[in-house]
Amino acid sequence: MLGYIAKTNIKHDGISYKKDDFISNEVLDEQSEKRLLFLNVIQKSYKEVGVVSNNENSSTQKVSEENEESVEEILDLNFEPEELKAGAKELGLEFAGNISKKKIIALIIENDKSTYFLDQLED
Repeated sequence: MLGYIAKTNIKHDGISYKKDDFISNEVLDEQSEKRLLFLNVIQKSYKEVGVVSNNENSSTQKVSEENEESVEEILDLNFEPEELKAGAKELGLEFAGNISKKKIIALIIENDKSTYFLDQLED
């Protein structure tokens, strides 16, 4: 499931999230997502959902730590640099031909294009 990990304790829309809580992408609207990412208090993540916990009317989902992997780690482990470059080019991203794997992953994440790659892993 695509969502976010709280990097610190935060309160958003009257709901408290503790550090490392998983926040489903269905909970945040686009404006809130952009604001929280800009403030650097959440990080995009792809999780295998474990235990669901309802905290004060929240729809947060607690995930076992051994299943946690950031989007960056998932792309790094599952795709070769050339696959990432080809996909990024197909998505309209511009970059130098000799870009490193780490930088192409960062470019993909910064431009919110990681779903394209994550969807390939679900097949």
